[in-house]
Amino acid sequence: FPSHDNRLWGGIAGEVGSSGIDIGDKNNPSLYFYQFQMDLLKLKNAGVLLTLVTKNSFEILQETFNSNRQMPLSISDFVAIKSNWKPKSENIREILRDLNLHETAGVFIDDSEFELSEVQSNFPNLLCLHKNYSSEHISNMDGKLISDFFKSKQFTTIDSKRNQMYIDENSRKESKNKFKSYQDFLNSLGMKIKIKRIKNQNQIARASQLSFRTN
Repeated sequence: FPSHDNRLWGGIAGEVGSSGIDIGDKNNPSLYFYQFQMDLLKLKNAGVLLTLVTKNSFEILQETFNSNRQMPLSISDFVAIKSNWKPKSENIREILRDLNLHETAGVFIDDSEFELSEVQSNFPNLLCLHKNYSSEHISNMDGKLISDFFKSKQFTTIDSKRNQMYIDENSRKESKNKFKSYQDFLNSLGMKIKIKRIKNQNQIARASQLSFRTN
């Protein structure tokens, strides 16, 4: 759950405008903001779900991404975005519920001690990181901390498709409301179930993951 201003880029987009933020560039990949986005993109491609929780307008957020397409991340890389003025803990709670995840599976990053304290008091088992770098500060500390956190997780080939799977699931939820009954909705999906024996190590890892699912 990274915040965006002074985390994904330098500056406050709502104050300096979408063209006034500092993001670095690929010719200087050690520059903090660019490198941090690259670290998040690598995690996303490995199967980690990216979400945004911000007290800002969605229009400003969308404009900033659309006006800076040279950034490693795009707005479509995030499976959930909460852009409003509610307490961030409320938005995180909604995201965890919608994605069917436990707080121990996430990392919250913010540059505000107040926001971190508010979230930590509501989610004591959620890893919270406080980082606030100026655009001149060069560091890969955040990327290492987050990578180390997820290094203990076991990823499979299915995980690399996880972001799209959650996006598809959100589309199914929206489509579900168009049907008169739940059975009609299920029939429209044309689902087929195949039962197979576990044959390799990768399938064992996936079966282990599914055994912890509640849905």
